[in-house]
Amino acid sequence: MSVPAGSYDTLAALAAAAAADQAPADSAQLLTQTSQIAWETQKVQPPTSLYVTINDRLQIKWWNISGNTPALEVSGRLLEPDGTIKYIAFTIPIGSLDLADTFPIQLAEGFLLDVTVTCSTAGIVRGMLFVQVALLRGATSFPVVAQVLTQDYVWTSSIAQWPGTPVRSSLEGPGWFENWLVIPIPGADFNFYVQSNTRARIMSAIAVLTTSAVAANRFARMVLTDDAGNDLFVAETPFAQVASLTRQYCWAPGVAFVAPVNNTALSPLPDPTVLEPNWRLRSSTVNMQAGDGWGQVRIATETWVEP
Repeated sequence: MSVPAGSYDTLAALAAAAAADQAPADSAQLLTQTSQIAWETQKVQPPTSLYVTINDRLQIKWWNISGNTPALEVSGRLLEPDGTIKYIAFTIPIGSLDLADTFPIQLAEGFLLDVTVTCSTAGIVRGMLFVQVALLRGATSFPVVAQVLTQDYVWTSSIAQWPGTPVRSSLEGPGWFENWLVIPIPGADFNFYVQSNTRARIMSAIAVLTTSAVAANRFARMVLTDDAGNDLFVAETPFAQVASLTRQYCWAPGVAFVAPVNNTALSPLPDPTVLEPNWRLRSSTVNMQAGDGWGQVRIATETWVEP
């Protein structure tokens, strides 16, 4: 605080002069302005343009490749002509491999305000459960999809909602990372099948080949085969495996053939290695003998729903 100029006989006089010096020149004023916007209180337009009638239905469609049995929770709101908001709430149980199944919800006349689909089932992650919410119109036997409101993956920490969530492809973004154990028939090669409505990117494959005492040079091969049985890629290791030997093989995209080190050999796969529904990754062992066998087969994948 500044000290006022002049001389003062007492501290009280100095304090009074300082207070007067600090006072604002003008008193505070409250500024007002007439509003330029007029609000309607009667015949207000609805907050959404999605008008529906009794001939319309919501269709909840899903693809579940998780192997689990989750449940979908569907909720929404409908503004009826008299101004009443009607709440929609359904719980839909889903089978372990439930592909392209649907659940219809009959609507009343009004304006659809919002729809939300959630899944609170533990163990469901992104890439397992894909959901589509659509508006259907017409007869029950031959409905027409009037509009897809939203479609996306749902899992325990994410929801699909309209309005809000865009219409996404099931192949957008990261998928479901899984480590699959394959148990082959003794004395036979192994097969890894991609199930229906699923696309899989192979990250790596590892397996152990144990050979019997029968003398022969075995060569491990990995083959990519489509759903018609056509071989599309073959990677044959150039390193022979003799009798009475256990060796681990590892295949991965982008690696080169590497001779066995500590009884582990590396072999390449295409980069990337992407399998369509019902394609398979399989071994085809050259000179496989009776008593030979594959074991400890594990395939690491990133998978998506493919409707």
